[in-house]
Amino acid sequence: MEPEPDLVRASCYVLEFSVSPGGARQGDLRGALTVDRLRAGFEDRYDVEHLAYLVLWYGAILHLWTVRAGELVAGTDLHPLLRTGDPGLDRAAAALLAGGRRGELRDLFNRVHRDIDETMTALRVFAHVLELHPDPAAALAAIDAGGLPTPPGSGGTFELDWAAVAAAAPPLGEPLLRPGETTAVTWSDELAPPYGSYLRHVDGVHLGLLDIEGGDEEFDEE
Repeated sequence: MEPEPDLVRASCYVLEFSVSPGGARQGDLRGALTVDRLRAGFEDRYDVEHLAYLVLWYGAILHLWTVRAGELVAGTDLHPLLRTGDPGLDRAAAALLAGGRRGELRDLFNRVHRDIDETMTALRVFAHVLELHPDPAAALAAIDAGGLPTPPGSGGTFELDWAAVAAAAPPLGEPLLRPGETTAVTWSDELAPPYGSYLRHVDGVHLGLLDIEGGDEEFDEE
């Protein structure tokens, strides 16, 4: 086995898209020097349904970390920056994510998704049900009594507002992480990643993809 590369203390962004082990497994960390590079890698790897399924069904971590000279200086939850292109679906998704993994809204979404395979279709039905019955308990009762309604419209997207992501990203500062290097990532108690974060399970990050669950790595050359 080749020895681990020496760690440096450099600056980069890290985009985490991960799900703690359970029904689904994903532990992706992508290092880059620009939000544009993060976007290119993200959109190349994940399609709309994959993103929606892990975020809306499993509550995946979707976070932008800013590492400056090896120190974690900022963390930005990207869930509020997800967009569907439909204001009604945006409101429904935001309400579901704000409610966490338990509660009446989660029960309602789970009930809808139980009968609908595609997450984006389930979100559209979920949003329509809430328009008809704003009280989740009443909505569940209506579904049990009459089944799922057919919502207007179809399709839809689920993507990050990358302009907003760029606006939320703090400047990096020198020294910038270089291709082939691996930077250590340390943090204070105030900025510690949540316990479900895969950033806690690596020695460092490089420019490119680190797929912790799959055991794969990709290295950017610029």
